[in-house]
Amino acid sequence: MKGTLPTKADIRNRFMFMYGFYIIIVILLWIFIDVRFLYIVPMLITLFIVGYFNYKINVKVLSKRPMMSSDDFHEFTGVAMEDIGNKGHVKIRGEIWKAKSLEPIRSGSKVRVVDLVDKMTLLVEEQ
Repeated sequence: MKGTLPTKADIRNRFMFMYGFYIIIVILLWIFIDVRFLYIVPMLITLFIVGYFNYKINVKVLSKRPMMSSDDFHEFTGVAMEDIGNKGHVKIRGEIWKAKSLEPIRSGSKVRVVDLVDKMTLLVEEQ
């Protein structure tokens, strides 16, 4: 099952809705609670700055293809973090995974993912 990744436009629309709601709250504070305009301006500036950086970070994170939703594990490669036999760990795409191998693999060797076994354990082979 392959999931679809959100586009930049999807992420932008979510942020515009969320931060638009926050801005409406700030404006309502200004109108109905009689908060001085001097306090409203820093609130709005802070919302825009936080929103901008939050949007940029989320575009970067949400645009990555998640490994767990991928049906094609065989395309991923990584490095053995320790000697791998029946147990071990590998680093793939910046993530550390439990791994096992049919043949012993030395620490630091490049590995290729063969399959996903035992829910969260990868079967790997030396590349």
